[in-house]
Amino acid sequence: MEIGQTFFNKLVLRAGIVESTGGFGANYLLFKDKLSSGLTAFNFNSDTNNKPQLRFSNELNLFENGYLTFGVDDFINKERYYIGMRYLMEDKDIKYLMSLLSYR
Repeated sequence: MEIGQTFFNKLVLRAGIVESTGGFGANYLLFKDKLSSGLTAFNFNSDTNNKPQLRFSNELNLFENGYLTFGVDDFINKERYYIGMRYLMEDKDIKYLMSLLSYR
């Protein structure tokens, strides 16, 4: 859970709880907000070393509420690349899905 603020309609600064630890980050919005590139720092009190965990991430908006996510995680300690999909649901979507689950 993070809280953030957008500056100049392109730069998002945020801070909060990232993977159960305190953290902060920044995202830059490109191509009319279709691509977001960001850097997040968290896990500053790691038991294995004194380096925080850093994540470079990208999100590409493919269609309404659908995103392709990709990046590299923990690149100063041990590199791990990732790729995935994200679907953002709004209240109206959840209301529709709940109506499908109703029992008669």
